[in-house]
Amino acid sequence: MANQRVSETKSHSLEIGGMSCAACVGNVKNALEAIEGVLRSEIGLASGTAMVETSPQVDSMQLIRSVEEAGYRARILGASGPDAPRDMESEESPIAFRRLLLSCLLTVIVFASDRLGDPASKIVAALFSLLVLVFPGRYFFEQAYRSLKLRQTTMDTLVALGAGTAWLASSAAVLGWLGSTSRLHYPMATLLVTFILFGKWLEVSAKRRARRAMLDLLDLAPPTARRITPEGEEVIPAVELKGRDRVVVLAGEKIPADGIVRKGSTHVDESMLTGESRPRIRNRWDEVVGGTLNIDGRVEVEITASGEKSVLASIIRRVREAQSRTAPVQRLADRVSGIFVPVVLLLALITLVSWMFIGGGWSEAILHATAVVVVACPCALGLATPVAVLVASSVALRHGILIRGGAALESLGRVSSLLLDKTGTLTVGKLEVKAILPVDGRSTDEVLKWAAAAESSSVHPLAKAILHHHTSGGGRLPNVDGSREDRGEGIVATVEGHTVVAGSIEFLGRQGIDLSSPTDGKLEATSNRTEVAVALDGDLIGVIHLEDRIRDDAAFVVSRFQGLGIEVILVSGDRDGAVRSTAKDLGIERWHAGVLPPNKQELVEKLQEEGKLVAMAGDGINDAPALAAADCGIAIGSGTDAAKETGDIILMRSELSDLLRARQLAEITLHRIRENLLWAFGYNIVAIPAASGLLAPFGIGLPPHWAALAMGLSSVAVVSNSLRLTRENTRIFGRVSTQG
Repeated sequence: MANQRVSETKSHSLEIGGMSCAACVGNVKNALEAIEGVLRSEIGLASGTAMVETSPQVDSMQLIRSVEEAGYRARILGASGPDAPRDMESEESPIAFRRLLLSCLLTVIVFASDRLGDPASKIVAALFSLLVLVFPGRYFFEQAYRSLKLRQTTMDTLVALGAGTAWLASSAAVLGWLGSTSRLHYPMATLLVTFILFGKWLEVSAKRRARRAMLDLLDLAPPTARRITPEGEEVIPAVELKGRDRVVVLAGEKIPADGIVRKGSTHVDESMLTGESRPRIRNRWDEVVGGTLNIDGRVEVEITASGEKSVLASIIRRVREAQSRTAPVQRLADRVSGIFVPVVLLLALITLVSWMFIGGGWSEAILHATAVVVVACPCALGLATPVAVLVASSVALRHGILIRGGAALESLGRVSSLLLDKTGTLTVGKLEVKAILPVDGRSTDEVLKWAAAAESSSVHPLAKAILHHHTSGGGRLPNVDGSREDRGEGIVATVEGHTVVAGSIEFLGRQGIDLSSPTDGKLEATSNRTEVAVALDGDLIGVIHLEDRIRDDAAFVVSRFQGLGIEVILVSGDRDGAVRSTAKDLGIERWHAGVLPPNKQELVEKLQEEGKLVAMAGDGINDAPALAAADCGIAIGSGTDAAKETGDIILMRSELSDLLRARQLAEITLHRIRENLLWAFGYNIVAIPAASGLLAPFGIGLPPHWAALAMGLSSVAVVSNSLRLTRENTRIFGRVSTQG
């Protein structure tokens, strides 16, 4: 692998088929990183994906060839659209079932022949058991052969060795090479393959269920779009849409790509992307997202982004990246799995020699050695964490929470300090007019009218709030002849021949306005409010107070985190008074005001140096450095792209209570992972001694065919336990409310 990262890189998304255990993951990773120019790769066992970062000269076909040479299948992973390939699990499930069915039919014949016991029946049993190995069981031998050529071992190596040894030993016994008393193991060889194929079919089916949320996302994108042309409307593949194209979307149809409504209004169901069940009204100039459902109106949409640049493609890409990342808790299991196969082969050899030494004979020795080889496949160990993470991220996604990997879940489940931004995170991020204070002789309507007129040409949040307050009350705007804005300070406008100045007290002072006119001072001292002073023709006529309202669920969420023993810290770039007031209202004891972006990052790093695991939640571009530095960065969905790109977890519904839901999901997922690992390790601790014959004095044994079934069911048990997370919806997403 290249030692240093180049300034320009390419990202490749591949789907990998044929991986069965953590050793396979290592083989694929080694094959990819052996290519010159590959900088980094993340392989997901449960998701069957590979995310590869390379230098510009490396193309996807090179990666695919290398994976195929290592004995696995690979293809480019499409983001969305009708031409995107379906996942390999969908293709492997019917193939796995056909293999299982053929193996079952042949196994029945082998058992019937074995029961007869005459020489001709033995030959029939030998031939039909060989058919099991050559046809439905061929996959294991082919994979084992490819792995051995690369001097590697996997689960398939153990299966092929176990089944092949049983058949060869039986054939040697038929020929009389192992003595007249040697037993035949043809039924054992066929049952071994059949039971493992049964386990693989169950595992493939269960993993496909675990990936259902991703398949639902792929299905969101409609295959066609109705594009408007000078000649009329034409139906084209949605993937051919480009920016500035206009499309018609009828009621009941899905919006084909991201865009802006240019004509009409409707309600849009965005539940699959945001988890929000209530449809949202979308009028002219409102943004709409590709893949969402137009419910009740005909609209014309101007396309702004399609294909790989769309919101849906971005979400799919992030989820795939997340499901390919290795969680820290999985690394121990991966290290163990990496050395497991050679250790198992050594144990099988020791078992073989031991049974020969104590006089068990070739037949007994081969029986127990084969059982050890089969029962100890590390599939369950390799699947323990990635399947749980895959299911948890799928559950979260259905409820509008995007989790970008197992590391984020693990960190959130263990955080000891939570830093919260104020504006847009604890507050709604939308200013509202709370009070209008006119000077003596002026009215509130007059102050609001002149201020709204002056601010009508500005896009500043304060200006928008004042204008909205005036127009929503039915107020009429005077004619504005011209304006000059000093960004962040105020605006000077000419309105119907009058000079109107609106802005901060300091800005009005610099414009030569007399600020001595008395106003009611009670609200001026309210530290959580922002003031906009208004002057008409050089005289102050009033002050407008605006406030960013605290979210309805903020107090509940803060108290719940504090109840979990997590220290909640408020950190904001806002002024001291506003931050202090918000902290007091929410019961937050530790707060920091006037904090610049680099200082937020420094605060995160300082807490980490104190040994604390830190989560940071924010929505602004100034939060991005702190989000990146935190052990778990949480971005509010309504926030900036910079915040969402650096966040490990994204709350797409912009509800703060979803942060609490994500924490609860993280805790439950970690609990499931611990259960999976305990089962995977515990299963091998018990099964290997039973298979080797160490427990025979106690009447406990495990023949190879039952060992095969046990091995398959152990993987299914881990996957099924992880799938229990899909039934946690009520517990996590149904009970959290702002009332507690």
